[in-house]
Amino acid sequence: MCSNGYDALHISFLLCLEQLLKFLDTWPGSSLYNGYDSSGEPNDGYPSGQVTYRRYINGIPIYDSRGMGSVRMKMANSGPVEIQFPTQIIQTPLEDRQRNVSLVPGEEVIIRLEDGGYSFSEIQMIEVAYGWKESEESNRIVELTPMWFIKMEGTWKTLDTWLTEPKEAMSDGL
Repeated sequence: MCSNGYDALHISFLLCLEQLLKFLDTWPGSSLYNGYDSSGEPNDGYPSGQVTYRRYINGIPIYDSRGMGSVRMKMANSGPVEIQFPTQIIQTPLEDRQRNVSLVPGEEVIIRLEDGGYSFSEIQMIEVAYGWKESEESNRIVELTPMWFIKMEGTWKTLDTWLTEPKEAMSDGL
């Protein structure tokens, strides 16, 4: 067993998946391991469940409610049984439409969440990432806007989304 909790078989398995992703994916940026959901039962000693890779541009992750910023591989036996790739990719360098974006400081993010009824202990992670949005100019153009993303309840959402959705509705699964 390795110090990170994975045994050699799991690490070997993840390395094989990474090679498969590099072979199949046409993403111009990088895709990095983002997590493993082990809800599936192991089969013949191999892991089952879902492996997620997060897409990055210029070292910044991309998030989107439709999954445009991630690749998901559902696993069974000794390999993937389903791979979910976003159908859109970025082909134009980001520098073509640069503009300055100001974000509130991280301390302010925490204050706003607490004012919105969340406790600090509910926050699993906070990071600046690109939000993927279809352009109003053309369906062939997407806008990547830096914004705060917060992970709570196992789900990544923008700061604004956490603050505008009623907390009761989220806990009821609505």
